Amino acid sequence: NGLDPQGIADVRELIVKISAEGKTIILASHLLDEVQKVCTHFAVLNKGKVLYTGDVNEVLSKKEHIEIAAPDMDALLDIVKSYPYCTEITPDHQCITIRLTEDKTGYDLNQYLTSKGIVLSHLNTKRQNLEQQFLEILSQNNDQTISN
Repeated sequence: NGLDPQGIADVRELIVKISAEGKTIILASHLLDEVQKVCTHFAVLNKGKVLYTGDVNEVLSKKEHIEIAAPDMDALLDIVKSYPYCTEITPDHQCITIRLTEDKTGYDLNQYLTSKGIVLSHLNTKRQNLEQQFLEILSQNNDQTISN
């Protein structure tokens, strides 16, 4: 906190360098974008209680979704519905947002669609950032507290 952009970059570089030497660094911060950039693991605390601990990349990859579009959106939606590795499909006017099982990627989906004669005009893989994950963890914890 309170550093200029160059100072932030310098501290980030120092943290990565020290970590590469095999040393553990504990970073307590509300700047979750920075935590996401330099940390391998994270913990969420609320009022001294540990709500969650995990690997940064692992938890973010689980929250990956893919946006796709094609000239014929109706045909695309029909084919996507038949793809057995979709866990969630959310269509809107401009694109379809989907989540896949953990073992499948946008590459796999694109190959499937191509084999069915669908050529995509848009494919974008998006990952939830650590701030969004943090808010989801807090929300889940509040829901559990309320229901207890």
